Amino acid sequence: MNTLNAGALLAGIARTNVQLYNQLLEQGRSESDLDLIRSAYELAAQLYAGAYQADGKPFVVHVVSVASAVALLGQPSRFVATALVHNVYNNGDFGDGKQRDDGARRRRVLRAALGSEVEELVRRFAELRIDRNLDSLLARCDAMTEVDRNLVVMDLADLLEKHLDRGVLYFGQSRWVTRFSFDNVDELRRLATALGEPVLGQALAEAIASARDSVVPGALRSDPARKYLRFIAPLSHRKRWRVVLQQRIYQPLRTRLGRLKRRLA
Repeated sequence: MNTLNAGALLAGIARTNVQLYNQLLEQGRSESDLDLIRSAYELAAQLYAGAYQADGKPFVVHVVSVASAVALLGQPSRFVATALVHNVYNNGDFGDGKQRDDGARRRRVLRAALGSEVEELVRRFAELRIDRNLDSLLARCDAMTEVDRNLVVMDLADLLEKHLDRGVLYFGQSRWVTRFSFDNVDELRRLATALGEPVLGQALAEAIASARDSVVPGALRSDPARKYLRFIAPLSHRKRWRVVLQQRIYQPLRTRLGRLKRRLA
């Protein structure tokens, strides 16, 4: 039985891969488990090379922290590995200039590095995102499979990381996160408790309350145009024109067309 309390969870979440590795060693994870998790970190470091959150933190810090929370909550190692790459199909840089793509090529990359089970967990995670499914998830907690329960807990840990150090307040635009978390904090805590993780629910409620009660001056906030991610490439790096066109013209155009279709539907 997990005896972790909310304070220990909030204080114990790793922010670097080495801190995460030390946690896993202290937990006595097997060498094969450690190898899988290290491979997941190395893939994440590659797919998020040059990627920073809108608060200025390297994006890999986010996934390491989510993986650490999942590990501290006692989840199996395949879920710790999944946490390190949980959203790569939406925001990882596979070198193709695309976003929100889980096509065959990307799936082959994940399978080659981490195996088919982790790849399937990554795809299933995308289907269960809390911000789109909160009411239905609350309604069917008792009927969830163990896999789905662990993945929803992972998404709660993702939300916890965004508020952990009040980082979300340093985003140029943060209402897309805080509107949901501030308005649904009680429901989020109830969901965590229903999934058997009351400590996570309490920690999340405390982190959200801390962010809600804090103010960050504009001088420390990111450019409002940077809603989520910022990519900073080395000065020596030259992008291929196809990728540049995908990122700067085709993808924004597809996004606008998608929004227009949803409005007209």
